[in-house]
Amino acid sequence: AKSDHLKMDTSPYRGWFRFTGTGHNKITEIQQEYQSCGVQYPAYLYGEHPSAEEGIVKREIAITTSATAYTSKRAEIFVKNCGDFMVYNMNFNFWNAKWGLCVDTDVCQADVVEIK
Repeated sequence: AKSDHLKMDTSPYRGWFRFTGTGHNKITEIQQEYQSCGVQYPAYLYGEHPSAEEGIVKREIAITTSATAYTSKRAEIFVKNCGDFMVYNMNFNFWNAKWGLCVDTDVCQADVVEIK
């Protein structure tokens, strides 16, 4: 069972998560095309990530549900900038198997092949 300290006063949801893959450390802020990002309904952060000084902020996830509907479905998400990474808290009961969060690829942190 998760400890209660994982639940913040500003969020109705339990548990914070973050992305830890090499070069993939935050939800993208770039609007996503329908059937991209490896899923039928790709989701992105609607707005900007907060600065570290802002603390926990409420934002929205926008979901592309068709070739012409980029923000027709939205979900509440809480975001905190922890310096080197972001943490998120949202209601996953909102999701189904056809939806997915899209993450940015930071080419400076990604796996790089050295050419000699």
